[in-house]
Amino acid sequence: MDRPALQRIARTHKTRLLTLKADRRYLWQELGDNRALLVLLPADLTYHPEANAFIPLAWDRAAQRIELLDGQGQIQRIEETDFFARRLPLRHAALALLRTDGLRRREPSRDQQLLLDDFWYSSRNYRHRMPRRVPVLQTLPPDADAPTLIQAGNRLLRQEDYSEAISVFRAALNLEPDSPEILNSLAFSMLYGGGELLPALALGKRALEMDPSNPLILETVGGINLRLGYGLRAVRYFQLAWAYARHHSPEVQIAIMDQLTLAWIAAQRLDRALPVAEFRRRTYPRVSIPREILLYFPSLLLPPDGVPPEDPDAVPPP
Repeated sequence: MDRPALQRIARTHKTRLLTLKADRRYLWQELGDNRALLVLLPADLTYHPEANAFIPLAWDRAAQRIELLDGQGQIQRIEETDFFARRLPLRHAALALLRTDGLRRREPSRDQQLLLDDFWYSSRNYRHRMPRRVPVLQTLPPDADAPTLIQAGNRLLRQEDYSEAISVFRAALNLEPDSPEILNSLAFSMLYGGGELLPALALGKRALEMDPSNPLILETVGGINLRLGYGLRAVRYFQLAWAYARHHSPEVQIAIMDQLTLAWIAAQRLDRALPVAEFRRRTYPRVSIPREILLYFPSLLLPPDGVPPEDPDAVPPP
């Protein structure tokens, strides 16, 4: 069954097809409530452009095993550690038919929804209908030097084409294996382009050893830790990134403050997340707050009293 068919069913039954966050806690609770979820599972622990659809049926916590119904009507059993490890590229997203008035949990971010859409349409073979684009590496001279590759990779990052940027920065790294700029760019591309997170973390840490005060590298390493679920570790990296980002562009500072807020949220320290978010709003009042932060702090939608002028040198709460 494809996405349009599910959407038609949803409208018939006055429900919506929603993308939900299906991490361990959510999955355990929804299986207990007999909630029908559709999850997409890659074949192994590495990134794949396609994934198979499964419906989780039961989770035996004692045996640490999850039962899944596949598209052929067969029940498959998989170790829970293997299941959640494979789910990392999908950021623990799932599909469900829900009545919107009964939705109590926050939806995942736009990136989560887009990535799930990407897997969904790839697995249903819709991608071949789109015009095929020649990979950037094939458009470059075979003897392209590292600066040329870096320029091409940065252009792909600006276009948010992270998956193709991975191949370009890997080619650049082969030419200059000790470049912190290339190491960081490759780690950043893997973070947002569906690459393996642990190898990306290793690349980021190598770059950090060479350039420990670079806020862009610190932000990348913090972002990987945040994606892996290590909230407090991510907090430390983002705090260092902010300390070294005082004279960087507002875009860099805003991104670091938002990431720091999300890291405190992931560490279940809303009391520390809110002051950072409020400081960010007062410092840059004309830049909107990310939706995933507003879901936790809807009061940030209200205009702040006595907004001061934007001050890039201001110091946020610790």
